[in-house]
Amino acid sequence: MPPAPITAAAAGERPEALGLRLIVGYKFAKAAALFLLGALILSFASAGLADELRTVALNVRNHATAAWSVALAKWLMNAATSRNLRVVAIASLLDAAASLFEGWALHRRFGWSRWLVILTTSSLLPFEAIAIVRHFSAGRVALILVNVFIVVYLVRHRTREFIDTRRELGVHAWPR
Repeated sequence: MPPAPITAAAAGERPEALGLRLIVGYKFAKAAALFLLGALILSFASAGLADELRTVALNVRNHATAAWSVALAKWLMNAATSRNLRVVAIASLLDAAASLFEGWALHRRFGWSRWLVILTTSSLLPFEAIAIVRHFSAGRVALILVNVFIVVYLVRHRTREFIDTRRELGVHAWPR
């Protein structure tokens, strides 16, 4: 007879542990990618590659035939200044630090960590929705769906824990 599969309850973990681990993994992966991106952009700006980037964009604009590539080249020409690259790099590094902190706090299972992630993630959802309306892309839709999932998942589990704790203490929501 084959052995029974090990469930989260049998392994001594709470059932929501898998979802929480996935969110922590996402936060750590996002932080690593943003740190790498920020460092790369900062090195481009420090090496004076902003001018090189603008030259490439100018050549693309002058020789491209597709409308999207001409629009991308125009945007890149305007955005590829040393100052703009530094601002984007710093924003990327700050976002990476915030994601790393959120992931670490969730990993350590601090009581306030879920509320922190719920607050920070949900506060950016309106801006992500506006970005989708202005410039639709599948990547932006995927990003907002992941963030909505994270918020809903954490709120559901925090609410469930709150209700279970009140039930264990014998506290009723409404007086009898």
